[in-house]
Amino acid sequence: MTLIELEDRVKKDLELLRYPARDWIPETPGTLDVLIIGGGQAGLTIAFGLMRERVNRILVLDEHGEGQEGVWESFARMRTLRTPKHLTGPDLGIPSMTFQAYFEARFSEEEYQKMGKIPRPLWMEYLRWYRHMTKVPVENRAKVQKIIPLDQGFEVVYRTPEGITSHRARRVVWATGMGGAGFWKNPECAAGLPRSHFAHTCEEIDFDRLAGKRVGVLGAGASAFDNAGCALEAGAKVDLYMRQKTFPSVNYYRFFEFTGFLKHTADLPDEMKLQWLKFLLAPQPPTDDNVARTRNHPAFTLHPGCNWQSARFEDGKVVVQTDQGEEEFDFVIFGTGFQVNPRVRPEFKLFREFIATWGDRYPLKGDVAEFYPYLGPDYSFQETQPGCCPPLKHLYDFSFGATASMGLSGASISSMKYAIPRLVDSITRSFYLEDAEHHLNRVKLYADEEVTWPV
Repeated sequence: MTLIELEDRVKKDLELLRYPARDWIPETPGTLDVLIIGGGQAGLTIAFGLMRERVNRILVLDEHGEGQEGVWESFARMRTLRTPKHLTGPDLGIPSMTFQAYFEARFSEEEYQKMGKIPRPLWMEYLRWYRHMTKVPVENRAKVQKIIPLDQGFEVVYRTPEGITSHRARRVVWATGMGGAGFWKNPECAAGLPRSHFAHTCEEIDFDRLAGKRVGVLGAGASAFDNAGCALEAGAKVDLYMRQKTFPSVNYYRFFEFTGFLKHTADLPDEMKLQWLKFLLAPQPPTDDNVARTRNHPAFTLHPGCNWQSARFEDGKVVVQTDQGEEEFDFVIFGTGFQVNPRVRPEFKLFREFIATWGDRYPLKGDVAEFYPYLGPDYSFQETQPGCCPPLKHLYDFSFGATASMGLSGASISSMKYAIPRLVDSITRSFYLEDAEHHLNRVKLYADEEVTWPV
């Protein structure tokens, strides 16, 4: 099957699955039904899922240019995805829309069998094709500035190249992946360094200009090794420091890949969720692929059990005081992760203090889960106190921040098969319950006759 033939198959499949095809949500003048913030893999799939349920007045906003949405063309620097190649999710159960169907149509079944893991650039090509086939409405280069709660829904204010504009929506989905869950963390020692001489792994880095330079990397996770690998391949000499003496050895995400966990963790009582969190939020080890980029490279040195105590800028160099002595670098990269905390998001500044976190519900002072949002079973943000901000029940968190409440979700491809239908069902349920009287009034007026008895 060629790609053109596959696209014809997709169109036919979507036509066969259209029932019921009638629009059903009453129109609110000047207001979208759903506005989705984030046009990566989750935002696109949520929009497609809503469109299949005939929620048609929707819009996706993404701050990046067309075809650059999500992380895959920015700071995701791994060679391949971590997840198995046979994963499903964005397809929403339609075989012709799976990655495997796309790959085999572009290349061949034989090439698919030979492939180990999905190359990162190819996954992004699949997402571009997916957007083309689903016709999800996306406005690119639209960076959200603030979300304003209204009596009915929200007004979302955002910046475009043409200026500031806004949309009103009855429901808003926050589908901003990992970065949108809080903030990326730089260590304290970065505070006195010029921006020209350091970067976090989440930022744009011109690796070509690091050729012939000495680069220091701090971190033990996959992103630290990915960035070290990119710097080595650009011709740099790289030293990677990690405060742990050994890597985390267990990737619990592979254990989580069974139907019960992926589909029903959100239904567990809080007491059980709290026990799962130590595994859900445990550090993930770098993959063999990550480590292989650096392990035998002659310009790479690993420093396990060696943290950075301080750093200063002196004579054009970054001078780092490590646990093992002082070192000089031309450039340093921090692979020091992120902190989940919705209250620090500038987009939420008008209601941030009303967002409930796990630390509000349970004594988690200092725990990694303390500032994760405490969500309802439908992914909705919850109020710190009942009645303090009623519109929050119509703002849905599908970022990485949902992990503590819902299990694998916002930034996990593995979860999409079950997580996105749950979110879509939650949104359509909320519309129907809110509009129930409207539908009841309509059926009272319904008078289409199918059978007439001869008089």
